[in-house]
Amino acid sequence: MINRVLERDFVLKEAERMRDELARQAEEAQYAREALDRAVEAERAAGSGAGEGEAWVPREAALSIVQTVVEEQIRERHPERLVDGPEDWIVATQDVSPADLDDFTDTDPGWVKETAKAVIARLWRGTYEFVETKSPPEATLGDCARVILISDWATGGEAARAVADIARAEIESAGDRDVHVVHLGDIYYTGDEEEVRTRFLDPWPVEVGEEDRYRSWALIGNHEMYSGAHGYYKTLLADPRFAGQHTKGGEPISYFALSNSHWQILGIDTASDDRRGLFIGHAGFLRDPQGEWIASRVSAAHDTGQRTMLLSHHDFLEVEDDRTKADLAKGNLADKLAPAFEAGGIDAWFWGHDHVCKTFARRPEVRYSACVGHGAIPKAKGKPLAEPGEWEFVEGGSQWRWCGLVVLDFAQERVDVRYVANSVGLHDSDVLPVP
Repeated sequence: MINRVLERDFVLKEAERMRDELARQAEEAQYAREALDRAVEAERAAGSGAGEGEAWVPREAALSIVQTVVEEQIRERHPERLVDGPEDWIVATQDVSPADLDDFTDTDPGWVKETAKAVIARLWRGTYEFVETKSPPEATLGDCARVILISDWATGGEAARAVADIARAEIESAGDRDVHVVHLGDIYYTGDEEEVRTRFLDPWPVEVGEEDRYRSWALIGNHEMYSGAHGYYKTLLADPRFAGQHTKGGEPISYFALSNSHWQILGIDTASDDRRGLFIGHAGFLRDPQGEWIASRVSAAHDTGQRTMLLSHHDFLEVEDDRTKADLAKGNLADKLAPAFEAGGIDAWFWGHDHVCKTFARRPEVRYSACVGHGAIPKAKGKPLAEPGEWEFVEGGSQWRWCGLVVLDFAQERVDVRYVANSVGLHDSDVLPVP
């Protein structure tokens, strides 16, 4: 026997610490249970979700967390069950063999316990601290520059790799132009550290060591927020290719500016929603002081004749028929951007979030706008879209739209916009500024 363990005060102190820890665990477990209850109920009520053969991306954050945890546990506990999928799989790269998943989840005595513990830990982890500054990092944009926009891309699947190849070809064909590659957000399932490494950084089209020649930027999406944005800030922005996305004090930050004498590009954070404990993320939310920062930049640009382009993950328009006005009302983009709209408006705005490629009719506050969230998860062809637009890219195979990206070629005031897709190449183009 150990003498210390025979001391009354020591044993009581340890018992009290254990009691407090168990109470904390019970609180965490209750929070996680309530989150899963809400998520499962909402998903069951919504109906069947994805169509046949379509990758299912949950609307509920807790279910995306379950996806991260289940895949992590399969890889750790049952790697012998994993087999590589065929090369033509669009999103997934592996499967469980045999396909009956319940076969080993039911017979593994630790499966439910370990997956539940991992879900609780992620739901209770908290969110990385948002940086509030009116002076985010700003980089020079060459008067003759190429900016490549990719969004909702980080799945690691065949479509994502094909889009990365397109981006690489555009980088290499840029010649002497200044080159910037920007991701508009969403790393699947939840942007945790391992997903950031394997699905974003490893296949990113700018290679390590090229950061002085080609600049990389990354906005944050709702999926990165599902893991508290820790992978985004601590892993993605810690990569040397994203060294420019830090404050003067060295803090990683989720918004930035690129500018030349003709244009300013403002990359904004619409995902860092601080209003709720469990992030939902269907509508954009602009945390202070971004609204004031954008308005001041737009006002100054309007006075000098400089034009403004916004990049974001979310929008404030209805893109799909199943995104209701109630969803959008949960955001605040329209309110927070109102001063910028009044100060001169936005000349161009590109965003992701919805997995389509679509431009929109001109509006008083935004002269050119496009949703380009088709980086890796294709939509089924023919799905109706609510908001009237100029055009929507619906080409592809017999069932799916192709995935792709956007290339912006700056030449003084003129910007040539090219929409490039997997397999079909260039499919649409525009010229900015809109008259």
